[in-house]
Order: sequence, then C-alpha cells, then structure tokens
Amino acid sequence: MAQFWDLPPETMANVFAFIRLKQDQKSICLVCRVWRDLMAPYLWHTLCTTLLETPSRTLRTLIQPTNSILPHVRRLAVLPGHTDVPETAAAAAYDNLMLLLRALPRDRLQAFNFRYFYTPHSIYLLLLSQQKLTTLHLGRLLASKKHVYNESVRMGSIYPTSTIASLEHITIRISPPRSLYQLFRDNLRFVLENAPKFKRLRLRFSSGGYSVPQIGNIPKDLFEGPGQSPAFPHILQIEQLYLSMLPFSDEAGVLLRYIDFRRLQLLRIHYCKNLATLLTSIAASFAAGNYSLRYLKVDTSLLSYAETQRQRGAIVALLRSFSGLVHLGVNTRRMRPLDPNVIIGHSNTLTSLLSHSTATNGSPALWSVQELATILEACVNIKQLGIALPHIDLGPLNDLGSEFGFTTQSEYDVKSRLEAVLETIARHPNIHTLRILSVPTFANFDYRLGQTEGDGITGSELRYMQIAMQHFATQLMRFLHRNGSKIKVLAICPGDTVKKRLKRREPDANGHRWPDYFYIKGKMVDAMGREEIVASPFRSVAEMIESNILEDGV
Repeated sequence: MAQFWDLPPETMANVFAFIRLKQDQKSICLVCRVWRDLMAPYLWHTLCTTLLETPSRTLRTLIQPTNSILPHVRRLAVLPGHTDVPETAAAAAYDNLMLLLRALPRDRLQAFNFRYFYTPHSIYLLLLSQQKLTTLHLGRLLASKKHVYNESVRMGSIYPTSTIASLEHITIRISPPRSLYQLFRDNLRFVLENAPKFKRLRLRFSSGGYSVPQIGNIPKDLFEGPGQSPAFPHILQIEQLYLSMLPFSDEAGVLLRYIDFRRLQLLRIHYCKNLATLLTSIAASFAAGNYSLRYLKVDTSLLSYAETQRQRGAIVALLRSFSGLVHLGVNTRRMRPLDPNVIIGHSNTLTSLLSHSTATNGSPALWSVQELATILEACVNIKQLGIALPHIDLGPLNDLGSEFGFTTQSEYDVKSRLEAVLETIARHPNIHTLRILSVPTFANFDYRLGQTEGDGITGSELRYMQIAMQHFATQLMRFLHRNGSKIKVLAICPGDTVKKRLKRREPDANGHRWPDYFYIKGKMVDAMGREEIVASPFRSVAEMIESNILEDGV
C-alpha cells in the first residue's frame, strides 16, 4: 500500500501549502531533510523579527552565505515589540538591518516593513538589491548628527527609476521638522511619478512634537508643490488609499484633482482632521453612478466631538450616495451608531461589518436589540461581525470569572439584554466570526480601560486574566452554540484606541496580549464521555485567513 512519503515531491509540496500554523510547519521540518526542504518556502515565506534582542548567534546564522532561511524569505517585517523603543535601541536594530540586507539574495523580497527609524542609504541599498519589491512600509526618517541629509539623498537624484518599477504599495510616515518633511514630500512624489504599477498609497503623519502649521497642507504640498513648484503631472489611478492622522486644511478636496476616486476600491481613514469636505465631495462624485469602492473604514475616535460630528454627517452622506460595499467599519466618538437604514443600503453585498461608538460617559453606545435584528435580517450575506456588547461584569479578578454565566433556561425566563443580543446574532445563518469591541470589567480591577497610560497587565494578573477571559469566551461559545450559531471564531479585541495608551503589552501563556484575546470553537469530552463546546485559544491572527476582520484597528 502506497504511503504519503511515496508521493512525488511536488504533490507533497501542494499538500504542505495547506498547513498554516507555524508550529505545525516547524514540526514537519523536523521529520526529515526532504520534508524540511519542501516546507521551508512556506515556513520562511514571512520573516518577522524585532532585530532588537536578536542573539548574535542567530544573526550570524542568518547572514551566513550557506544559510537555508533567507533564500526563502519573500516578506521581511522588522517590527518593535512595544511602542517605547529608545532611539539607541532603534539604532542597534538599524545596524542589524544593514547586515541583514547585505545577506539577502538579490531580487527575492516582495514586501519590506520596517517600523524603526531608517536612512535614505538603507532604502537605497534595499531598492538596489531587491528590484522585484512590490510593497514598502517605512517608519520615521532617522535624524541625528550622524545622519545629515541634503539634496544628495533625494530619490530623484540617486535612485534609478528601475529600482521602483515593481512597487505597488508604499507606506510613508510623514514627520517634521520642515527640512525632513520636504525630503519626504519630494521622495514620495518621485515614487508616485515613476512607479507605473503603483496601486496602493498609505500616508501617516507623526507630529514628533511639532505643530501642524510648521508643516502645512500635506495633500496640497504633495501634489501641487509649494510656491511655484510644478504641479503633479498626472491623475493617480490607485485602487487603495490609507490616510492616517493627517492634518488636512480646508483644501482637503485637492485630492480629488489628483486621485481618481471612481477607481478606488478601498478607502481607510484614521483620525484625520477637516476631512468632511473631502468625504462630501466623494459622495457627490459617486452620486453620478460611476464608482468601484468596496471597502470603507473611518475611525474618528481620537478627534474632538465637534470634528467627529462634522465627519459623521459626511460619512452618512457618502454611504447613501452609492451601494455595493463589501466591508464597512465605522468608529465614532460620543455618538450614536449609524442609522440601520444607512447600512441596509448595502445589504445585498455586505459581508463584513464593524461598528463602534461611545456614549458621553465613555461606555459603548449600542444599537437596540430591534435595530441589530433589522440589520442582520436585511444583510443576510454578513460573515464577519464586530460590535460592542452590553456591559459585562466578571466579578473579582481573583475568582477567575467563575461568577459569569447565562441563567436563562427556557423561553419563559426573562432574558438579559446581553442574552437578547447574542440570540439575535446566533440566528444569523452565515456569521462565522464575531469580534467583540468592548472588554468585560472586573469588580476589583482598578485599571481604567483606555483612560490611563501604562504598561498593561503583568505578573499574576496576567495569568488570572488569561483564565478569566478563556472562561468568559467558553461561556459565550456555548451559549451561541445552544442557540444554533455557526460562529467558529470569537475575539475580544477593542481596537487601537485602547492599545495606543499602553506602552508595553506582555503576552500570556496563550500568546495573547491584553486586551486582545482570540479563540476558535473546539470540543472537549469529559470523564463521562459527554461532549462540550470550549473556546480554544489561537495565537496568530494572520493564520485565520477567513477572519480578516480581526486585523482591523477599529
């Protein structure tokens, strides 16, 4: 009888391609050399590291000409483990990066993500050696006495256009002071003008302690140039646009003159001021019936009440101007959730919905049970849902959430609002992923979620929270299962507004970092042979391809 290892190598490689969990991929590599060689392209396709605490032995292994890892790397991500990385540590990561870039085989990388400070020299080295690069995400430009920049570091003067010919997606973190901002602007213009395959643009502003007037109107400067500078030579036919923390002036509509929004398929806007004019203008252009937008996400949670109110009206006008959205995510501050009729206008196509709003006291503002039922009954194609739940108290943290449970036993019992909401969700025939955008509270846990800065949860509290949240998730899974739900993935994940206030988030034994917890539906057989539903933790959100709503930062 033929065994699995009797199959041709190419057939085994096709089977291995369906194995997503890193731990399973590593186990396969330990079987034999043949399996290791077949699995290596999948295991090392994406290499993610901090380069901060990389042991010297590991780094020496990576940069050896004979190593078997770097030839398979197609996506390289150098990400800090937390937000408070000192500049000295970032400089060390930069030095390690330079060694790693020189060791990479030529023209293998497809994506590069570097969240630390960088220099034009490092990007020049990257682009020169990796000319098949399609995605480039950059942190802040490193400004110090050691790195002084002038006209010679402008991309147009030193980079051949062939080095960016394959670029499709670029992320630029725009930073002051003015001299560096001008360098950012000129280099980005060079990319936009000379990358024929360019499809995705991500602009993020980092103030660095400088006031907005010292920078000016970023969209206007970028496309029309300051003073007598020549205007941008053509209209961008991009498909995806990300705008984050940009201080627009009243001339935000300048983007309409240089970006064809009718071709735009994805639009994500985070914490951008004075954007109501742009959204209203886009709505007017969509009203003519020519549009391609399928993914829309707007987050105003860090803006003032007055600014949020202006943008909320523009968001509603935009949503009513067209139909056909597949994904919708909206996070507003001190506002009621969107009117259900606005969402129902996209009911035929909507498959993913995130909605989060807060009341004036900071607690979640929720749809009524009837409003939620109206939305879910109309939007029958929804597969992923992200909403806040009514307030949940899990009791004292030391009790590990054991006090939480559902008391309703029959249809004659009085249901709590939480039970009514979960029953409404459970009745939907297609939802397989539920993301909860609010976090349960504990009676004796004195950490004001999202209102204080700190290091998050550490020590024994981390372990207690792990057990309590898993018990909570298991109770939710069992309740949903009893009511006929098809939900397989459950996440307690409030989004960026909370996490931005935490300097460091330590992982627990499940790999979860408070307040984010991720579970899949599992089964357990007890000593009596009875089968029970449990919430089984999983570590990597990226491995849950069908649940991409978990990666959104609403």
